Amino acid sequence: MTRPSGVSGDVHDNSPADSPAGEPNGTAAETTRPAGDEAPAAPPVRRRKRHRLLLLWQALVLVVIVGGWQLAIVVFDISPVVLASPVDVWNSLVSGFTQPIDSPGAWYGSILETLQEAMGGLAVGSVAGVLVAALLAEFAGAWAVLAPYIVAMQVTPKVAIAPLFLLLLGPGYLPKFTIVALLTFFPMLVNARSGFQIVPAERLDIVRALGGTRWQVFWHVKLRSGLPMIFAGLNVAVVFSLTGAVVGEFATGGDGLGGRVQIYTTVFDQAGVFAALVLLTMIGVTLFLIVRVIERRLLFWAEERSTDVVGA
Repeated sequence: MTRPSGVSGDVHDNSPADSPAGEPNGTAAETTRPAGDEAPAAPPVRRRKRHRLLLLWQALVLVVIVGGWQLAIVVFDISPVVLASPVDVWNSLVSGFTQPIDSPGAWYGSILETLQEAMGGLAVGSVAGVLVAALLAEFAGAWAVLAPYIVAMQVTPKVAIAPLFLLLLGPGYLPKFTIVALLTFFPMLVNARSGFQIVPAERLDIVRALGGTRWQVFWHVKLRSGLPMIFAGLNVAVVFSLTGAVVGEFATGGDGLGGRVQIYTTVFDQAGVFAALVLLTMIGVTLFLIVRVIERRLLFWAEERSTDVVGA
């Protein structure tokens, strides 16, 4: 085919007029996303709207539950000795918080005592679980020998052995602290050990090839890779800690929230029982959320992945 006179085959027309929709030439190519690229994340405004909508639905569910509870009390004329109404529970909560701090009926001392038992046992149980998990991950034979005994210790009902701790350790803080530590030890141990064992082999090979010692391999590779699973275990342990504190107070007595539940049950004060349960629930949710916030701040580098939490 004959080429038009005066036009070279190596020359391309870069005139803006030839571009689609009047845009400069090349813009369409630059804005085209390569194949395989993921779509951009939802704008922050849209995510905030979805979050607010979720909170609205959650609040609506709470209103329906409380409203249905109050309606059932009124319609079926249920005695306060059998089931307290939400209004009575609210009044009991307000009454406990409006009394002086050192008053026997105030909530402050009971909340503080339960928190001390739960946090003390959680700290010891979690640290011990991670340390033992690190040793068992390094020495596989030790896990094979000790695993049946560790599982047996976990499945033994703590309520059944709580009186034994009372006899061995005496009344007071120590038996409840021990129960919490035992309850939180197992989920931390199993999840931390799983985290230490799922380290990619190429990372271990690189550090060892560079002359890394066993301690350096653990500190710089295994511990960092195992942190997501450690926090997964901590999410379970923080809930178990509050359960252990209440179980210990049921078995050994005390002035914590678990002790208050026992006292109110014996005098048929259902409003007080539900008020203590509401406080325990709020404390548990708050502790769980604190752990999640710390996890997101520390593990911002971790990839989003599903981890099977062991011990839940």
